[in-house]
Amino acid sequence: MIVDLNHRSGKAIEAARAIKSDPATSRVFVLGFLSHVQADLAREARQAGLDAVMARSAFSQQLPELLRGMAKT
Repeated sequence: MIVDLNHRSGKAIEAARAIKSDPATSRVFVLGFLSHVQADLAREARQAGLDAVMARSAFSQQLPELLRGMAKT
């Protein structure tokens, strides 16, 4: 699952936390992306259980590789 941590709802971390805390979905790989200057939000996302947190620029560059990797799991 890929999550835009800056989604306008402001609830991206809450949604990811719910996914990671539910035994039925806790094994779902959750990757979040955000602006590289949002260190506090990145820390919060990691504490919520996201498997990976990336700067938007790195996410954009690596997207094809990330999708191939996710398709294999």
